[in-house]
This record gives sequence, C-alpha cells and structure tokens, in this order.
Amino acid sequence: MAKLPNLYYGEEFQALIRSKDMDISVLFGKWPKPKYEDIIVKYQSCFRELEGKEINKNTATKIISFATFLRASQAKLPTYKEMAKSLAVARQGYDQRLAGLYCRILPEYEKTCLFEYVDGKEQLMIYANSSNAKLQEHGNIAKIITKKNPYWLVYDLIKLEERDGLAFLESIQSRENLELKKQEIDIKIGENER
Repeated sequence: MAKLPNLYYGEEFQALIRSKDMDISVLFGKWPKPKYEDIIVKYQSCFRELEGKEINKNTATKIISFATFLRASQAKLPTYKEMAKSLAVARQGYDQRLAGLYCRILPEYEKTCLFEYVDGKEQLMIYANSSNAKLQEHGNIAKIITKKNPYWLVYDLIKLEERDGLAFLESIQSRENLELKKQEIDIKIGENER
C-alpha cells in the first residue's frame, strides 16, 4: 500500500489506519457524500501525469470493460453481503452457545452428575471448582469469542466495496455524460462556423 502514494496518503486511508473504531461503516458514515467537484479535484491532484491528455480509444475500451465488470460485480455484491451477514449471525449464535457451554452447562453437569464420583472433593472438579485458574481462562476465552466475529468485518468490507463500485460507476457515467455534451457542443460549433 505504501508503494501507492495516491492511496496511502489519501485522506480516507489515513483516517482508516488512525481510527480506533473497528466499524468501517461508522467511520465513513460520518463523512459527507463528496460532490462531483470534490471528486474531480481529488483525481486531478492524484493523477497529475494524465492532466491535459485526451483519452484514446484503447483507454476508452478499457474503461468500458471495467464498467461492464463493475456492473456485473455490483449485481453479485448484495448476495455476498447477505451471505456474510448470515454467516456473522450464525457465528454469533454459535459463539453464544459455546460460551453457554463453558460458563453454564459444563459446571452444572459436573455438579449434578460427576460430583458423587469424586467423593465430594470440589478441587478435583474442572468447571465447578471456583479456585481453578483454568476456569477463569475458559471464562475469558468465552468472553473473547463472543466479542470477536470476523464475519462482521467481511460484511463491512463488502458494503465498502459496494459503495466504492457505485462511486466508480457514477464517475464513469458522469464521464460519459460529459463526453456526450462535449460532442453536442462540437457539433453546434461546427454548424455555427459553416
């Protein structure tokens, strides 16, 4: 990433790496939606080497193929987003059940079923023994497991990708509209000169 200075030193990436907030949608949700003028200024500052150059046919076909790819991927992203969301919800349920197993079910099982087999010696128990250091470790692991769900990060990344794709498509559409207006103005200028 550091090899791409226009991305690395960009305002968005710097805000992302400096933020303590883990939720990307919250971080970027606070930002106002950029205006077309702001986007143009940003592109002009990032891509100074292209300033003043016309887009040739080869570049135009690459832009068209990229736009086609974006439209196809934009159609699939809502499905992927729903899949990531259902995975995150399923993982959350699994983690809660696992925490319940460690914190409630296993200690209760030891107290009700295994207590008589250790002759009432609580220090021989694993989960029902309150002085067991491993028990606190399992309790902490259960708390960590329920807080950490990587599928929500995947969901946020897909949402971000969807938003970026839409922004690119809007930019490409704006470029096409500008090209059409430019052609119309060129035709009017040509008619006026005759």
